[in-house]
Amino acid sequence: MKILIADDESLVRQSIRLFWLELGIQPEDITEVSNGMSLIEALKNHYFDLALVDIQMPYRNGLDAIREAQDISPDTLFYILTGFDDFSYAREAVRLQVKDYLLKPIRRTELEEILEEVISHVEQKKARLIRELKLCIASLFSDGGPDLSSITFPILCHPLLITSDQPETVLSGTLFSEEADDHMIVIPYRRTDQLFLFLFETPEYPNGYVEFLPGFIKRYGNTHTIIEGKPFSNSSLWSSEYARMTSLASCRFLFGSSRFYKNTITAPELSAFSKGICVQCQDGLNAYSNGDYAGFSLAAEALVKELPRLGTESPANAAHLLSFLEHAYGIDPGAELSGQFSRLASTMMRNTSKDFRYDEILKYLEQHYQEDLSLSSVAERFSLSPGYFSTIFKKKAGHNFVHYLTSLRIREAKRLLLETQMTISEVALAVGYSSASFFIRSFKKTEGISPSEYRKGKK
Repeated sequence: MKILIADDESLVRQSIRLFWLELGIQPEDITEVSNGMSLIEALKNHYFDLALVDIQMPYRNGLDAIREAQDISPDTLFYILTGFDDFSYAREAVRLQVKDYLLKPIRRTELEEILEEVISHVEQKKARLIRELKLCIASLFSDGGPDLSSITFPILCHPLLITSDQPETVLSGTLFSEEADDHMIVIPYRRTDQLFLFLFETPEYPNGYVEFLPGFIKRYGNTHTIIEGKPFSNSSLWSSEYARMTSLASCRFLFGSSRFYKNTITAPELSAFSKGICVQCQDGLNAYSNGDYAGFSLAAEALVKELPRLGTESPANAAHLLSFLEHAYGIDPGAELSGQFSRLASTMMRNTSKDFRYDEILKYLEQHYQEDLSLSSVAERFSLSPGYFSTIFKKKAGHNFVHYLTSLRIREAKRLLLETQMTISEVALAVGYSSASFFIRSFKKTEGISPSEYRKGKK
């Protein structure tokens, strides 16, 4: 959330800034200006969800500045600050559709209420945008659907294609979506053994994609092939990008797996023989992941038979294939392959499912939900891959990990709201949220009302 404070009194700005910091707003998300002209310039150059504006400022008073600023930034919510309880100001503020009229000195509880209002407004706007984006994405994959040239996304789309290169690494749209935090909108779309992620930058974070991508590659590039698509807003560009991305995914076993492909790289031309080997590799991965002993054995047998010919026709492709087998299954490229695959298949038969210590995991979450937990950190604690953990947890719990953890936190938060005098930010910290703003969003999403509304309604 981006906040603008406009007041010519430095002490007032500093006190309001301190309150916001205590509520979990990051320092870089708060901007201060000291006059009406600077307010207008700030809104021309940056996006703000919320602006707190003093009425009496030099060069241009707050009301005049807001009148001009609303044309520049129509989605910003404006709140007036004043030291005078003057009805004429209030009447003009209403005419300008200012959200509220606050008397100085501002109390922290007032800012908590404003934070809840703004979060509610932002989330509603974001939900409408996500619904529109999902409809656009569904149209990209609809067979015999509308003319693709007629579909225009409201904001620029950055597509990624993710494929799993290790048999126990499950593709999880929910898992990947969590990585983006609040800096981007991430919408996953699953197609058989491939997962598309459609990423959209928000007005608050116009460089979100550039900042997100390096960390995402570092985290998942050792176990997944990540293929970048060219950004687009008009879907007429999608058909060629889809073909390029899926071709790269299909031939990754011979071209290099578990790596990142920039959107400037195209797939090499492969013979029918080489394409067949790629199909066998994918079939083997799928069979191993699904515990299909017979399917894995057939795919492995076919690979062992064809590898000598591949080595003759294309030593580079054969080297990439051996690297994949070593990385995915622990196969020693220098040893006899057939026996290694047989032992792997036998192990697979003996252990078709891992010991997923479900009861222990639930107990751990009950005892530690107030800590900084993530799906990845809990999976690591129980020696499981994040993808496998995510998939099995959802099957057993009936909900994904984030939903379950949130329900534990909100349950305790409701108790604290009713039984204590703790502030909203204190409750947030007590149940595991790093900021009040994130807590308020989660609470409203779960309960349908804000924490303050819940507290008032139950008393």
